[in-house]
Amino acid sequence: MPVGEDRQGGGKIEYNGRMKPKLTFLLSLTFLFLFSGSSTSSSLVSLVSTEKADPPIPVIGSHFYVGTRDLANDKFIWRESDFVPLIPDNTCYEWDVQLDTEMESVQVKEVFILPSKPKTWGDEEGMNLQHDNKVSVRQKVIKLEKGTISSRWCVAEGDPTGNHKIDVFVNGVLAKSFSFVVGLKV
Repeated sequence: MPVGEDRQGGGKIEYNGRMKPKLTFLLSLTFLFLFSGSSTSSSLVSLVSTEKADPPIPVIGSHFYVGTRDLANDKFIWRESDFVPLIPDNTCYEWDVQLDTEMESVQVKEVFILPSKPKTWGDEEGMNLQHDNKVSVRQKVIKLEKGTISSRWCVAEGDPTGNHKIDVFVNGVLAKSFSFVVGLKV
């Protein structure tokens, strides 16, 4: 505990004899932890990669489209929107991301997060379902078409309403997040 004048008075600060053993003990523990060859420190080091990550590919632009089936001619009418009508078999949605690259194809991971578990994910081939089936993770190599990657989903019977999110990773780096709402218009 400091003794002498106050902290701003510029006086000499002395410490009583009880501080020295505590300080020595703490410094000793710190030294042992930092420089010991214990399994804890070596396991922490093994989690750190020494390889350099690929630099992110610049994103030029992105879009989120919603398509509703025109029942007169059975064709979809597409528009940009962040609202997806809950009309099973008659509504689809699609994202696209334009990349600034000369690469022919890229590794894409699409993480689709729902507010609750759907009745079905449809064709689950290539999907890794997580968090009580509320999250789908798909990884695949996608060939770029004029620098663009894309993916499409359609509303199915039993899809949940509410906030949805799709995170798109390109070569391991988050390129774009799309947030949208699935529901009934009032």
